[in-house]
Amino acid sequence: MLVLDLPTCPGRLRILVDPPLVLPMHPYAAHPYASFVHEIEKPARYVGGEWGQVCKPWDTTRVRVCLAFPDIFDIGMSHLGTRILYRELNEPDDMLCERAFVPWTDMESALRERSLPLLSLENAKPLRAFHVVGISLQHELVYTNVLTLLDLGGIPLRAEARGESDPLVLGGGSVASHPEPVAPFFDAFVIGDGERKAVEVARRWVEDLEKGVDRAQRLRNLASLGGVYVPSLYAHRFDENARREVIDHALCPEAPLPVERAFLPDLGPFPTEFPTGGPEAVFDRLSIEIARGCSQGCRFCQAGMIFRPERERDPEAIVDCILQSLAHSGQDELSLTSLSPADYSAMAHLVRSVANQPALANVSLNVSSLRAYGLDDATLDEIRRVRVSNLTFAPEAGTQRLRDVVNKNVTEEQLLETVQRVVRRGWERIKLYFMIGLPTETSEDVDGIVDLTTRVRGTAKGARANKGRPVQVTASASTFVPKPHTPFQWAPMVDLPTVKEKHRQLVVQARERKVDIKMHEPHGSVLEGILSRGDRRLAAVIEDAWRAGSRFDAWDGHVKWDVWREAMGRHGLEVTDYLQAMPVDAPTPWNHLQMGVHQDFLRREWDKALRPKNTLPCLRPADPSSGSDKLVCYQCGLECDLEQAALKRTRHHETPTASPAPAVSAPPDPVHYRFRYEKLGRASLLGHLDLVREMPRILRRAGLPLAYSQGFHPKPVMGFGPALRLGVPSFEEYVDIKAMGPVDPDACLDRVNAVCPGGIRFLQMARLPAGSPPVVNTICEADVILGLSPKAIESHGGQAWLQERIAWVTSSDALPMARTSKGRDRTVDLRPLILDLRLAEEAERARMVEAGVPGSWVLVRLHHGLTSQGTVRLDEVVALLSSGEPLAHRAVRLTLRGPGGASVMPGGA
Repeated sequence: MLVLDLPTCPGRLRILVDPPLVLPMHPYAAHPYASFVHEIEKPARYVGGEWGQVCKPWDTTRVRVCLAFPDIFDIGMSHLGTRILYRELNEPDDMLCERAFVPWTDMESALRERSLPLLSLENAKPLRAFHVVGISLQHELVYTNVLTLLDLGGIPLRAEARGESDPLVLGGGSVASHPEPVAPFFDAFVIGDGERKAVEVARRWVEDLEKGVDRAQRLRNLASLGGVYVPSLYAHRFDENARREVIDHALCPEAPLPVERAFLPDLGPFPTEFPTGGPEAVFDRLSIEIARGCSQGCRFCQAGMIFRPERERDPEAIVDCILQSLAHSGQDELSLTSLSPADYSAMAHLVRSVANQPALANVSLNVSSLRAYGLDDATLDEIRRVRVSNLTFAPEAGTQRLRDVVNKNVTEEQLLETVQRVVRRGWERIKLYFMIGLPTETSEDVDGIVDLTTRVRGTAKGARANKGRPVQVTASASTFVPKPHTPFQWAPMVDLPTVKEKHRQLVVQARERKVDIKMHEPHGSVLEGILSRGDRRLAAVIEDAWRAGSRFDAWDGHVKWDVWREAMGRHGLEVTDYLQAMPVDAPTPWNHLQMGVHQDFLRREWDKALRPKNTLPCLRPADPSSGSDKLVCYQCGLECDLEQAALKRTRHHETPTASPAPAVSAPPDPVHYRFRYEKLGRASLLGHLDLVREMPRILRRAGLPLAYSQGFHPKPVMGFGPALRLGVPSFEEYVDIKAMGPVDPDACLDRVNAVCPGGIRFLQMARLPAGSPPVVNTICEADVILGLSPKAIESHGGQAWLQERIAWVTSSDALPMARTSKGRDRTVDLRPLILDLRLAEEAERARMVEAGVPGSWVLVRLHHGLTSQGTVRLDEVVALLSSGEPLAHRAVRLTLRGPGGASVMPGGA
């Protein structure tokens, strides 16, 4: 591993190849988006520069891949699959992998207005310039976003329209197991575990390209690799029984039928390095995949079927991965993720090992989708030690009958007993997840959701015994969507009026019982149901809906239901066609893709659901209390190695209990320090809250012994200077910290600057004398350069006019300015806050360039005050100069000063 200081590159970039060949990224001012992106919501989404970003030389790297995620940056950066693929595809020396995300609607409009393409974050290249564009399909409601990616990337929407030089558009993810509605837009799909297969596919594509193999043959060669589905190599027909188009036969010998999934018996090590330091992700934490697959057998769950059998990472390797990942990222929240973490055979040992790591003393632990009723008391105690504040329960149904239908192997008694156990250990928040519209559901089952939530709340209240604040119990009800490759793939889905009626029923019941319940937007659920079991005829519908403005259909309030319905009507399709029950003996649009579990097993489980009859989890002892170690197997088609599975469980269960946490000596007295730093270029696009979130991570990456606040959620003790407006670079910013003991400022600066994201550089560090006021109370003046549009200035009369406006501002006795804050109007006098205003010296133009502000500007220098009551807003000063007319402008903060222009650093340094 090597860190290079690249003078024109935004910060230091962590490189994953050894020895690395690295070229600088574009200086920010030369970025194609630099002139306007600061006007866009969360502009840092689009320009990269994070810590840990891999930036390889474009021209000399043989294989170039872009991971284009079909949702915004905030969602995509929480996606584990992207993290894994980013590592796998960047690991070979001759291969690079960059990232792109669907722009939010404001950025899409800005790109189209300027005829600019969507660019990758690392080398700022359009998607059409890559050899391979990989798109991960996590759910069906991203289909229109896929078309946005392709169109803005300069790639023809339809695979049949792509030429010899166009990239390979490669799909993956769980939805690639039933991709027919979007098959015409993709050249190929990786089916199953995609991380290593994606490397193989990308390399083969480029090898054939270099040999001059034509595009059609290149696709046939990919199909022969196994685990790869190339839609253009198969003929399809309409099946009257299925009422859908299905695959009929392969068109060439290279195309297998069925296509067997790619499968990894050994998951290998989880990535320890990944870009961090951009805008806040939705799940802004370090997530570690501890296992893949699930043995519970929930009949509605597609992931639990297509990722079978369950595969686990070694607990010691997980702990090592956690320690390395936290050291690299500086994050302080950890999530152990899998489909069913409670089934991880070494969970107790793993949690104890994590809890006993001194390096994790101030790290909170989240265990995703944790079935708390699957954990013993000792494991719950260990989890509680590492600051987990809420637990998840997923009964899925409100009655025991319906839980048996879906094969949810938990009783109400088990659930309530576990609620008692967790509440007595201090947990304060419990989340319950349910579904409505499940097969055979009745009105009583819907009422049961509120009934069970009420009983959970009552049990929690009794267990708390009026000690402390009440436990917060919330429920969430999503709409059941039948998914391919599951026992419920043949089930009907409730239509839109029925979903709305069930919502109404829940709302009435919840209001009467004072239950806090959240429900998903019904139109999105029904649309998902249509697309989930759809065929290729829906491709034209998807394209029509996209051209009519459909975007972000998974987001509440964004589904244009009328647009979708009209698009279906134009192509002779009815909503009900895709919601009705499917005949069990009919072919399906996904029959040609073999995901491991056989159809016979799915039919048996569907029959059991209708009785209803439970199926116990597989690869587990049928009766643990009997002492028998014989594991359950239902002959689902996977041919699991039962001896190895039993050996694994025995080995993990026999792992000795971790030793108690070592005694900790009394900590040294904390020492206060002040940093001076600059925030230029890309870093100016980070909002203040993003900076507040990233700053402690930088310092933790540098190994500073930060002091933390007290309580259940300790945070680093830090104080920031006055916030900057988004998009304004600054040469002088300050932050106060507390360290646990003295540190060497010079050595500390070197360490900190080695781990900063692009645009942030620390310039000075000094110890604060005892009793020093916080930095925010020390700063009372600032110097700013304002850049005004030359065209606008010229239209008003040039610099002579501007000089007159400056003179008017500085000679005025009062400058009243109306402001609205939190719905209240007030008037502020800006005159006492404007200490000086003048045309800037020509030599100061270099500061704009140095800060990464592109363009030519008429420069004005502003010296203004900062008080506890507030300060001037830069757009207000511009409004004063332009008589209230809108005027394009940019700004750079030059200095921050104390009273009388004194230095903010201690001792006047």
